Order: sequence, then structure tokens, then C-alpha cells
Amino acid sequence: RRMERQLLKQYEADLDLIAGALAPGRVEAATALASVPALIRGYGHVRQASAGKAAGERARLIERLAQAPAQPALRAAE
Repeated sequence: RRMERQLLKQYEADLDLIAGALAPGRVEAATALASVPALIRGYGHVRQASAGKAAGERARLIERLAQAPAQPALRAAE
């Protein structure tokens, strides 16, 4: 139960982060970060293992969201 409450707080914080960083060039990273909780499945030790994997994916996506350009590069039509 503690882990579930912690994960919920973490997800709410991630949604706040997404709301503050949302821009046209960051939509894919934001969508992927918002879907991380779907990776956590199972009960007991299975849930703990999937939560560990999801935490790694979450860290990678937060970094990707921070590094993604806010505006897509404009290209001339030729």
C-alpha cells in the first residue's frame, strides 16, 4: 500500500512536470512519461519488479523531456 501511495504522488508530480514542459517538440516524450504507470502490473513481488523497471523508464523519459527542443526546427519547403 505504501508503494502504491508513493507511486500515485510520483505520477501527480510527473503530470505537473509535463504541464510545465509541454511544447510542440516535446509531445512524444510527454505522452510516454504519462503512460509509465501502465507498465506497473501484478501483485506482490511481481509488482515490485515491474515498478523498478518503470522507475528506470521514468528516469529516462524525464531526461528525454528535458532535452527535447521546445520548438521543432523549421524547414524550408523545396
